[in-house]
Amino acid sequence: MPTAFEKPDVGRVITSLVLIETIALIAICLTLGRVIAQLLAGSALELPTFVCVLFVGVILSNGLALVGLLSRL
Repeated sequence: MPTAFEKPDVGRVITSLVLIETIALIAICLTLGRVIAQLLAGSALELPTFVCVLFVGVILSNGLALVGLLSRL
């Protein structure tokens, strides 16, 4: 099934549920990314917080798409 990246001209309807879902995913990324950055602080793999947040976002979006929960994007 083609996704939004394969069909860029197809729009996604913005509803209150989509807004809440997006805010929740952003909150999860920020929280987990901050925790990971704190765990890596002082180690050889220390990264800026925003890199950890982006990493969590990539893993989360790919994982949810793989399971089929983000097929609407």
